[in-house]
Formats: sequence, C-alpha cells, structure tokens
Amino acid sequence: MTTDTSSSPSSRSAAVSTGLYWAILVILVLVVLLVLNFSTPDAISFVPDTPAVALQVLTGLLLVALFAERANEVIFSNTRKMQREAMQQEIDWLRSVAEGTEESSTRMAEIDKIAKLEDKLRTFRSHTKAMTLGLSLVVATVISLAGVRALSPLLDVQFDSLANIQSMTLQFADIIVTAALIGGGASGIHKIISKIGELVD
Repeated sequence: MTTDTSSSPSSRSAAVSTGLYWAILVILVLVVLLVLNFSTPDAISFVPDTPAVALQVLTGLLLVALFAERANEVIFSNTRKMQREAMQQEIDWLRSVAEGTEESSTRMAEIDKIAKLEDKLRTFRSHTKAMTLGLSLVVATVISLAGVRALSPLLDVQFDSLANIQSMTLQFADIIVTAALIGGGASGIHKIISKIGELVD
C-alpha cells in the first residue's frame, strides 16, 4: 500500500506560495509596462550628502517607531499578556497535579490536558504576534499618511514638476516604505542606522 503525498498540506502550501509569487511578479511587470505606456518617468537624483541626511531621517523614524511600539504595548499587548499568563498558570497547576498523582490513568488524563493547553498557548502566541504586527502596520500607515516620510527627504525633487502619475507613484512608494520601516519596529531601523554609520566612517 502506497501513501500519496502529492496533496499533503505542506505540498499545497508550497504550491500556493509559488503561485502567489508568480502572480505578484506578473502584476508588477504589467503595472510597470502600463505606466511606461502612458509616460516616461523623469530620473530623480539624491540630495547632496545623502548618508548624513539619511541618518537624520532614520533617527526621526526610530523615535516614531519607539512611540508606536509603546502605544501598541499599552493598547494591545498588556491585555494579551494577562490572558497568556493565565493560560500558563493553568498549565503549571495541571503539571503539579499530574506529578503528585500516583494513579496512572489520572496522570495520563492530566498530561493530555496539559498537551492540549500547551498547543492552545502556542496558537495564542502566534495569533498575538500576527495581531500585533497588523496593528503596528496600521498605526505606521496612518503616521505615514499624516506626512512622516522616509524617501522624500533623500530625493532632490519637486513633486509639482513631475508628471501626475510619477508623483502619485513616488508618494505611494514613499508611504509604503515608511510604513514598513515604522511597522517593522525600532530594532530594524537601528540596524540600518548602524550600517549607514559604518559606511560613513
């Protein structure tokens, strides 16, 4: 008897990921061709002393990211933390009960409960990470839409002089990059600052 692994969850997940990757790539190519069909974007230069300006911009973004992380912690993480600690306390209590039980069937029942609760706790933690990241990206996008930008200060450009589609595309890209930087957290921005500092030195 042979086992058919062609439709296993891992295989389907890999196939979906590959298909999604190629779909996004094709869409990006079509978007670029569509933009070039309507207008040829002007080349944009960077401002003089770009590394120094980048350090100033990233330092500001680092502070914003720290503020956003703290707000996220106050609004969301503390509530989830209490629930997680309650689940962990229940697991610890069941483990102590199982260790103090001599009857085999009772001990196995407690161990089974512990395994289920630990699986539930892992799922809870995964959901917490996903929800925290989602909230961080929402906050970061709102901040970026309000005018905090990462790319614009580095570019020697007047948006009024650009074609409408190029101006919109550049601002859209700036918002996405800024939101990703802030939403990704202060540690990521700090790494970029360190790398630029090494180049400047």
